[in-house]
Order: sequence, then structure tokens, then C-alpha cells
Amino acid sequence: MALWLASRRRLPKDSPLYAPTPLPMRGVVSLAGIADMKKFRPGCGDAVTKLLGGPPEEFPERYRQTSAVELLPLGVRQWLIHGAYDRIVPLKQSMRYKAAADAKGNDVRLTVLDDTGHFDLIAPRSNAWTAVIEAVRTLLKK
Repeated sequence: MALWLASRRRLPKDSPLYAPTPLPMRGVVSLAGIADMKKFRPGCGDAVTKLLGGPPEEFPERYRQTSAVELLPLGVRQWLIHGAYDRIVPLKQSMRYKAAADAKGNDVRLTVLDDTGHFDLIAPRSNAWTAVIEAVRTLLKK
């Protein structure tokens, strides 16, 4: 959701998700974010299909408008943090997103944490939390 929130200013004005004054952002920290709803969909059962009202073939614009990768460049610094053992959101999501964002001239950093799963990233007592704090503090400094 963090990447999508940062991309919201790039939505078309006729989108139901459009806001004339979206939250201004200095940077974004994505914790195992789903940057591409279409590519994530096959691995999530039917959760994304239900959320977006149908498959991408039927609602391509919904998938475009909810996928940060489709709305690049974001124009803010981005720090992606992903666990190497994430069984919910594949690490490839962050790797593909970073490559696409880099190609569009975005300032993107990817940190891959060994021995880390999906939910470790949001647990303040996990070893992963140090990386989350570092990312937030670094983006606030610049």
C-alpha cells in the first residue's frame, strides 16, 4: 500500500481513486509490498480478483491503477525491504519493481533480509525491525 499511496498523484483525473491533493510524500518504505497486482494475482488465490472485482482481462484499468509499477515514475525516494523467505509476496515482486523503477529514473533502494519471512518486517521485536527503522530514519534525513 505504501508504494501505491506514493503513486496516487499519477492516477488519471477520471479515476474513482483520484484525489486532487494526495498526501505529499518525501519518501516511502515498502515492506514486502505488492507493486504489481497482475503479477501477484496468480499466487494469491482469488483475493486480488475479489478485491478488484474480476480478472485483469476483464478490468485492466483497475489493475493498472492499483499497481505502483504501472504508475512509475513516483518522483519520491523509495526503500524496499523484503524477506528472503517471504512465502506470501515473492521477493521477485520487489526485484522486478526496483528494476522498472530504476529504468524510469527513480531513487530506489532494495534491502533483502536473510532468514526473514513476510510478517517479520512488521514485528518491532524481530531482527528485521532494525532495517525498517534505518530506512525510515534515512529517508527522513534527506
